[in-house]
Amino acid sequence: MLRSVLLLLTILSAEICHAQAPANRSLCDLTTDAQASDGKSFIIRALYAGTFHGAVVTDAACRSVRANAILSPGYKVSASTLKTLNGITRRGNEADIIFHAVFRVAHKEQCFGQNCEPFQVEIDNIVSAAAVPVDHPASSGLSHEAPGRAQSSSTP
Repeated sequence: MLRSVLLLLTILSAEICHAQAPANRSLCDLTTDAQASDGKSFIIRALYAGTFHGAVVTDAACRSVRANAILSPGYKVSASTLKTLNGITRRGNEADIIFHAVFRVAHKEQCFGQNCEPFQVEIDNIVSAAAVPVDHPASSGLSHEAPGRAQSSSTP
């Protein structure tokens, strides 16, 4: 019995060690091959904007593509990150955010959020949030690489 338990633990730990971390992807890339990305986890860098009843994300490289943004059930946003996001979006500005999320695609006669978006991101971790420069919102130099450690920054 003990040998069976040890064998099972060895197999499980090997699988956990070999599990891949979510890939860094842009919203543009995800929507280009949406069906293949549906239901999978990614690290995404996007522009976040509040709406009357929620939020949407978009990408500076493909501004016409939008995804409804929701927080995953059970995810507790830190007070400092929530304060940063609310401080930025309360004035109608966009936030440059990096987050971990599950990407969803609307299926037949379905859509997401108040604007009936064809895509949705279910955010389960916000890595960072910062104000997008007002003078260069579409060309803010967004890279789709996530930083090595979590951070939140407030508006200047």
